[in-house]
Amino acid sequence: MDRWSNIHKSNSSATFSTISLNGCDSIVTLDLTINNSSTIDAINACESYTWIDGNTYTSSNNTATDTLISSTGCDSIVTLDLTINYSNTGTDIITACDSYTWINGNTYISNNNSATHTLTNSYGCDSVVTLDLTVNYSKAYTVSITACDSYTWTDGVTYTASNNSAIQNLSTSLACDSVVTLDLTINYSNTGIDAITACDSYTWIDGIIYTSSNSTATHTLTNVDGCDSVVTLDLTINYSNTGIDAIRMYSYTWIDGIIIQVVIVLRHIR
Repeated sequence: MDRWSNIHKSNSSATFSTISLNGCDSIVTLDLTINNSSTIDAINACESYTWIDGNTYTSSNNTATDTLISSTGCDSIVTLDLTINYSNTGTDIITACDSYTWINGNTYISNNNSATHTLTNSYGCDSVVTLDLTVNYSKAYTVSITACDSYTWTDGVTYTASNNSAIQNLSTSLACDSVVTLDLTINYSNTGIDAITACDSYTWIDGIIYTSSNSTATHTLTNVDGCDSVVTLDLTINYSNTGIDAIRMYSYTWIDGIIIQVVIVLRHIR
């Protein structure tokens, strides 16, 4: 059999000649089957893997071996070629207005930091995502304003009459819509003339003493609605008179004995 000692794979063609026991030529043909005794076990796993040797591996390994008996009765040395991939975990931080529909298909209308969802990463391993959701809310409110004569609102429009229907869309400090409705009351200023006739002088509501007629002086008051009320003075000054009455009295006895008295008044007016 030494003639076959350098054959390391299956062979059914090798021959050699020999002399049989009875002195005849004998040609021997080889029919050899070689059973391999080593294999590689290539495995991909997530997180960990328990192999045939009973060990649980949590990282990649290409050196572990185990010896089995093959079906042909030969020792079979198995070498582990293990690749460990890892799952992912992460937090999905989201800020939304009023509501938010997440990747799990659920719509959330309030803050949530406990919902989770499992995806598959690029290695085929589970990836668990935790939701960290902050829900801010839109606002709708009415701003009440009272103004005199006119008012320019934040929408840039100047209103000269009361209005309770104008609206404006703003953004809150949290970046959500804010719908503001105007409730505007317009009160109006007054104007009037204070017609006065006085003698010699007159002290008006502005505290000034006028000694002559005046139709230009004005004074601003506040009316019952809190708006300016501008009064114009229409003042007529008439003057008092002074004078001296000089009286002279004469008496005369007429021929018939009757006494006649004559009074002469001399008036000087200035």
